[in-house]
Amino acid sequence: MAARIAGCDPIIAVDRLPGRLALARELGATHTLESRGAETLAEIRKITGGGTDFALETSAVPAVFRLAVDGLRGLGTCILVGSVRARTEVSFEMPWLQGGRTVRGVIQGDSRPRDFIPRLVDLFMASRMPLDRLITRYDFADIKRAAADATSAAAIKPVLLLPRARWRISRGWPTILRLRLMCDPIWRGSRPKQNRRRHCASRPIRWFRTFDQLVASAAPFSPRRREPTDHNVLDLLN
Repeated sequence: MAARIAGCDPIIAVDRLPGRLALARELGATHTLESRGAETLAEIRKITGGGTDFALETSAVPAVFRLAVDGLRGLGTCILVGSVRARTEVSFEMPWLQGGRTVRGVIQGDSRPRDFIPRLVDLFMASRMPLDRLITRYDFADIKRAAADATSAAAIKPVLLLPRARWRISRGWPTILRLRLMCDPIWRGSRPKQNRRRHCASRPIRWFRTFDQLVASAAPFSPRRREPTDHNVLDLLN
């Protein structure tokens, strides 16, 4: 999805499960290949005319990682995205790296959350990045089925739903759920400690059954919040 938004062409998806390859084609991949080692590498070089400029490796399997690096053209970059177990090792031919190729990791996309998250929200709302297509929700009791569906590619990103709880939210003092969006600027360091306790004790206690109800009530929650008060949730968290 991101490669399509960025204008990349061709976009090659490699996987061993046909279901995931079919979804990749729907979401923007121009070519889909089943992972078959050297055969797949030759096909990648044929499609790209010599190799890729960028490769994202998401499986964290050493053999697949090596395949992604070997598929780079000169000055190309391979980025490891998948989570790796400790003491996992991979090897490359040193002369291959001397062609200006870069192999590196990434942390949260190397992005600035203040800028990147609103951008993702805008893309999602514009239906240009349908992240919901990747998510399948399961009750927590169905955790074994979620794991099985992830293995079989019936689900791309299983999400477990915990039983609904009744959250007690009070404004200021320690509670079950501590959210920065409930703290107005006056609370952060400008009020003497003894006055903070009186300030908190006088605050009413609110009950919310869902997180959506909590967020919906957050904007007008404090009359001391900076103007304007119709912030979105991302502003409230900053």
